[in-house]
Amino acid sequence: MCCQAILAQSQLSTSVLPDSARLLQTVEITARPIRQLTTGERTEKWEKKDLQNHTSNSLGDLLSMQSGIFVKSYGLGSSATTSIRGGNAGHTQVVWNGLPVQNPMLGQLDFSLIPIGFVDNVSLVYGGNTATWGSGAVGGTVFLENKPSVEEGLSMSTRSEMGSFGWWDQQVQIHYGKGKWRHALRYFHQEAKNDFSYSIRPDLPKRKQTNSAIQQDGLLHELYWHPKPNQQLSTQTWLQQTDREIPPRTVQTRSLAQQSDRFVRTAINWKRIKGKGILSARGGLFREEQDFTDPMAGVDSENDFWKAIGEVEQAWHISQKQQLQVGVNHTWLQSAARAYGQSRDQNRSSAYGMYRRQWGIWEAQLNLRQEWVDGSFAPIVPSVGLTGKMTDWLSLNVKLSRNYRLPTLNDLYWMPGGNVDLRPEHGWSEEVGLDVRLSNFSTPGKFRPFNYSITLFNRNISDWIQWAIVDGQNFYSPHNITEVWSRGVEQRLSVDFISQKMKTRVSGGYDFIRSTYQQTVEKPSFKKGEQLAYTPEHQWFGSISVKWESISLAYQHRYNGRVGTLNLSKLPGYHLGQLHLRFDWKMKPVAGCIFFRMENAWNTDYEVIEYRAMPGRHYRTGFEVKF
Repeated sequence: MCCQAILAQSQLSTSVLPDSARLLQTVEITARPIRQLTTGERTEKWEKKDLQNHTSNSLGDLLSMQSGIFVKSYGLGSSATTSIRGGNAGHTQVVWNGLPVQNPMLGQLDFSLIPIGFVDNVSLVYGGNTATWGSGAVGGTVFLENKPSVEEGLSMSTRSEMGSFGWWDQQVQIHYGKGKWRHALRYFHQEAKNDFSYSIRPDLPKRKQTNSAIQQDGLLHELYWHPKPNQQLSTQTWLQQTDREIPPRTVQTRSLAQQSDRFVRTAINWKRIKGKGILSARGGLFREEQDFTDPMAGVDSENDFWKAIGEVEQAWHISQKQQLQVGVNHTWLQSAARAYGQSRDQNRSSAYGMYRRQWGIWEAQLNLRQEWVDGSFAPIVPSVGLTGKMTDWLSLNVKLSRNYRLPTLNDLYWMPGGNVDLRPEHGWSEEVGLDVRLSNFSTPGKFRPFNYSITLFNRNISDWIQWAIVDGQNFYSPHNITEVWSRGVEQRLSVDFISQKMKTRVSGGYDFIRSTYQQTVEKPSFKKGEQLAYTPEHQWFGSISVKWESISLAYQHRYNGRVGTLNLSKLPGYHLGQLHLRFDWKMKPVAGCIFFRMENAWNTDYEVIEYRAMPGRHYRTGFEVKF
């Protein structure tokens, strides 16, 4: 159903008439137009209850242990970027409450700067979604969502966590709801010395990490207002500052480099349900600054940008089996960097549409998008997805999409090297998958949901942008000089064992990914058929969790296969384990928990990025109290 209203007060009825919303005292509008639905593609979701053990972690920490994303971390507290299905960091789109938040200068996002405590839901959609979310949604899309509390009155929670290497995390959340209004205020402070010891070689003494301290402070305010029972207006304002020391690489003895990241992100969303339609509008204004200094290298770099987004959408529930949605978007970018010589502006406009149809056991969705960049046409991108419920327990998913990624502002204007003649990366992706879902095959008294999925995917990208040294130049610059072919298979499995007092879940996944250059690149040196740097062929991850009354115990494990680097060397594969122990208690009107976490449980000596040290076994413990 295209539109629906879910009541915020549990004592009221939650039934909804088709194509309309009842006039009730307090409602939370949770209509989901078809742009936010997925057909033919694989999705993984983490709701608030799934995130409770990761509140002090970053988004990069969460995804590195619980998804098929390979997170390229430069070290504890350092920047983290992603690779999905063999793509690069610029092929991951991140959407916060309906608005893309990537840095337009780099074309990517630092996942270490997204605290899990600032989001309520996280979703990961694999595969190309350029037709729905624009440039950059080539490998996958990560959705971050804030939701209003449904409770009336005032509530507050505070959380403190301490750990190895001077780690300290403090968080406070305040929620207030009355009638048509909902407020939320979240604050966090993190700091750490990150002065762990590591080995360069087994025959050499250990070295202590230096110049590696980090401090972060963030504030998020949310406001939700229902001017009428069928309307919702919300605003979010997110301020954050991160100051990091950049430690020396393992081949260096000293570093004085530092980096400061500051941003303000504001968003406004309005939604109205009327009859068979949903009209929504959203806007965002983002300001980000980054200062990097390295006195030893004589580098003092200041970069900043403004990003303004406006979007209007209209969705119709044509019939019980048909839905249509259209929208327009405009994005204005302005960036400044010393390497640009002057500030640079860019305007992007787009029109898009989606049509969804059901017949029999089949459901199909067609998406189409046309974008203009500074008045020039970008490629028209279509996608089509198909889902068929073959039986009560077996579903077939198929998707075909065209995708592209525009050159970043650094690609175009960085001096020396910027190339204003770059073409967008473009190509096609295909995937087919089977889902097996068995809800009850248990012995009497025990309920055992069983889920298994397997997905095969293929993606070809032409005009791949690669920074390289070409004939006649003595510096690196970006060029459309290669093609990349990515293909592979992904498998997921989860089984729940539920009895009267205990719930146990076993889950896991395995990905095999081949992502290869289809043309030879000289400098840097990559041969045709060679796997992309920092792209493991093999990844597997799994977890087992047990909850017995107020006690929860969970163990997570991940293996990343060996990867190539930019220096023609190989980093070996490695195993990582995490152990979580949690005790919840309640004495009305107060509730809380005490928790303990062990990271890198097997004390693995490993590197994710060449010459960047990672910590051995370490610990965190703390408590949370809710009023």
